[in-house]
Amino acid sequence: METVLQRLRQRVAQLGNHNTKYLRLLDLHLEELIDRLESSAAIDQVHLWTVARHLRREMDVVRAQGRNEQETLAFLGTYFALQFLHLNLRALDVLALDLTACDDRLQVYQKFMLDVGARLRALIATYMEVLLELFLPQEERPEFVICGVGTRTDQDDLDIGVIDDGSPRRYALNKTLSKLSREMLKRAVCLHMHISEHVGRSGFSASIPEYCALLDTEIRDFVIISEMLNAAPILGSRRLFREFQRKVTGRYYYRRGRDNRFHEGYLRGILGEVRSLQIRQVKPDRINLKNDALRMIKGALFAGKTIFRIDKVNCWAILYELWKRDAPRVSMYLALEESLTFLEIFRYLYQLFVVQEEEIYLETEQAKGNLAAVARAMGYVGTGVVSAEHHLLVDYYRYVDQAKRAIQELVPHVTEHLRSVTVFAPSRQAAAPREQQPENLAVRFVSQLEFFNGTKFWDDVLEMLEEKQGALLVAMMQELCALDEQEQRGLMRRFAEWGKNAFIAMLSVLVMMGRYRSRLPRECLAEEMGRIFLEILSGDPEEIRRMVRVFDHYPQLVNSYLTAIPVEDRILFAQKMRGELKDPDVASTRDRLLQLCQLHIHSSEYFRRFFLRVMDRHPGTIRLLNDQARLQQSAEGLYGDVDRYESFAAKKERLGDFFDLEFFRLALLCLAGAPMATVSAQFTESSDRYLRTLFDICKAQVDEERGSTVSTRDLLALFVSGGQAREQAFVDDFDLFFLLNSNDPALRAYGDKIASRMNQQLIRRGILPHYRFADLFGHYVTTMDELDEYCSRGDGPMVVDKSQLLGSRMVVGNHRLLQIFTERIIARHVYERADHYIAEMLAEIRARHRETRKLPSGTWNIKEAPGGMRDIEMILLMCKAKYRLQEPVTRRLLAALLERPPEHAQEFRTLYEATEFFERLRSLYRLTASSDDNINPEFLGRAALVLGYGHDEKRAIEELLATFRSYLKRNMRVIRSLACALSPLPAPTL
Repeated sequence: METVLQRLRQRVAQLGNHNTKYLRLLDLHLEELIDRLESSAAIDQVHLWTVARHLRREMDVVRAQGRNEQETLAFLGTYFALQFLHLNLRALDVLALDLTACDDRLQVYQKFMLDVGARLRALIATYMEVLLELFLPQEERPEFVICGVGTRTDQDDLDIGVIDDGSPRRYALNKTLSKLSREMLKRAVCLHMHISEHVGRSGFSASIPEYCALLDTEIRDFVIISEMLNAAPILGSRRLFREFQRKVTGRYYYRRGRDNRFHEGYLRGILGEVRSLQIRQVKPDRINLKNDALRMIKGALFAGKTIFRIDKVNCWAILYELWKRDAPRVSMYLALEESLTFLEIFRYLYQLFVVQEEEIYLETEQAKGNLAAVARAMGYVGTGVVSAEHHLLVDYYRYVDQAKRAIQELVPHVTEHLRSVTVFAPSRQAAAPREQQPENLAVRFVSQLEFFNGTKFWDDVLEMLEEKQGALLVAMMQELCALDEQEQRGLMRRFAEWGKNAFIAMLSVLVMMGRYRSRLPRECLAEEMGRIFLEILSGDPEEIRRMVRVFDHYPQLVNSYLTAIPVEDRILFAQKMRGELKDPDVASTRDRLLQLCQLHIHSSEYFRRFFLRVMDRHPGTIRLLNDQARLQQSAEGLYGDVDRYESFAAKKERLGDFFDLEFFRLALLCLAGAPMATVSAQFTESSDRYLRTLFDICKAQVDEERGSTVSTRDLLALFVSGGQAREQAFVDDFDLFFLLNSNDPALRAYGDKIASRMNQQLIRRGILPHYRFADLFGHYVTTMDELDEYCSRGDGPMVVDKSQLLGSRMVVGNHRLLQIFTERIIARHVYERADHYIAEMLAEIRARHRETRKLPSGTWNIKEAPGGMRDIEMILLMCKAKYRLQEPVTRRLLAALLERPPEHAQEFRTLYEATEFFERLRSLYRLTASSDDNINPEFLGRAALVLGYGHDEKRAIEELLATFRSYLKRNMRVIRSLACALSPLPAPTL
């Protein structure tokens, strides 16, 4: 015996530590059990060192060896421990043998799991049967049946449901079940009786009338229903089990031409669960065999089980029936079978070799060793530097993905079945006159919804509501408004209570109501419904977690909802989502949701144009709100994708997507408090790329229309002026001029066509293009001679036009053309007449200051106010003219001026600091309030927060305005000083 027991210990040592429980039982009682068996000459009737052939007969022999109940229980537990260990070890031996003899691993795995499941269930059932006979004599028992409702191969616990006849004897049964549970936990496996506990009023069991009373009025936990549908009798009354199937679980199967509300409710519950699991991402540092795929697969199978009325409970048996009854989708079922088989054996072996937990961490050396043991048992071997466990994990991810793809194809077919049986189908007849309706349509609809409360799959109903441009939805809202005010409010609250448990459906309906707002009896009806929904949200952690999960998987839906509701409701929604969360992953996603809320709450209409366009065309961007690197990578991908398209329209659209996404990305960067120099530089680079590429596309389009390519011989250039030339971010217009160094009419007409197509695209993008010289010469394209002649006239105030030219930047063209432009236009008409230009500029400043002083007090114009951005720009243009500097009127020009002249270095440094502040304030105000340069202090709160003025909004705005006024005053002192230094006339007054 010692040698056999020692060998058993050695083999069990290779398994998980939880198996030591059974070895301890052997240490305590095995020797005494053997002595008793030998003393009673029964040792040859019991298999102690191999798997038993007749479990019940041998357990009866073991039971007879006990002299009292304590000894009997100890001996039975010891025998169970031996058989349990033998069963698992024998299974591993058979698996290894079969893997060497057969190339089809999945076939071996499936056979293995079916055999292990049957043997394990038989062992546990026999053990329970013997214990029950010990604890409760036959004559004291009610009629009852114990059903297994979980996976047969689970070794750590046994999920059961106990059905009784409801007689007074059930109380003795429940006392016995309590004793049975304690004994099983002590010496065998843990019993879970949560089905009966959720239903019955007397403890561990429940009667059929109790099940019916609970389930008649509404759909309850569909997970419990799945377990009931999975019930298979282990021991007890088969007659009672058949009655349970007929009266309780039978209602969840499809019955043609009969009431299918329970079937529909179960499908809505299980499909919601399947979809939730299907979109769940496998975590990078761990796997969870149940949540990653097994629950999803089994949910899909049980949906099919109820649709096709399959009475099997084993998943492989259900799949076999589905192949036969749903032949068009055999390939999907085969894919699910392969995934199920692989994942089930993986789970069984991991729990056998390592630990009885569902979550498996991957990153530690110990984890790799654990997986290596499982991989070897499954027949994997290493290949070169790729270990066996790596091969195992590769297959794991493959089978998870395979299951998700198969279910993705199956769900629409299940949805189609659901659409054909739903109780909501008669609601399609809502177009009939109201007097022919037996009941108010809205009341009936909400009452039907309440029966299914808690289920989450409503795709088919949402499609019904959407049909014919929302005809059914509009009809229901008309019926709602036919009720009195109190009834309306009550019905909307009942609807919102339903929506509280079905966020996806509720948000979809609210978005739909917003879309068809103009056709509703009251346009504000959508807002009223949305506000009631928000009012009943509690904001507790579980509610936040559910909404965050919806946002994580359906970001576009949440974005559409936030777009549809008024600002005050966005604020309320954000408040409801601010509760404390313990899970860091959920908290991180919630923070992204709150960031999206802030964008919807605080964005200007100007910014929202770009923001909503990006969200609509590229909803995946919502997941990247706090990831600048990936946003930039996405934008680069869009830019690189332009050339892939054949049509010019598609190229322009893709290029526009690039510009929108870059605008959005840089807006987020600015709102996050990044230095304005960084934001402006990147914005300018993106804008220039957009213009250059748009020019190339439009040029190629004109060439194709002409049927030939026109060579401009580097005579055509595109210049930007204004804010774009100054490299300022978030400009709302582009000041452009096309310059042609030729008088050829054909070339000019060619350039006009390119410019015209560019103009159309810019307007479509929401960017206002301005062509100052087009008004003067009647063409988009201005020739060099025209511009030279115009600047030579000297008639009228030309300081604005000269400033446009002096401050311009070339974005399309070559250096030779730029040099000619500089020599013929800038040098001759500005540099060589710098004193005259400066005098005109100073006069312009004085005139503008006189006008701005007439404005009401409290008017803040960041651009035109004395000391504002316009004054800084004009002083810099004067400096550029005086010192003949080549740099554009940007930070680079200010940096150059810090070196020349040295006596004004501090003054230029002051202007540099002011420029940073003004550009940042202006950009933030444009993004959060308005693109107007007139600043309304009432809307400065968000900008003040980003600029770091504290969290008290009123005080922050006051401090920000004080800083603004301070810069204006300092700038005026500097500008007066520089004006004196630059002016050809003595001491001009500003």
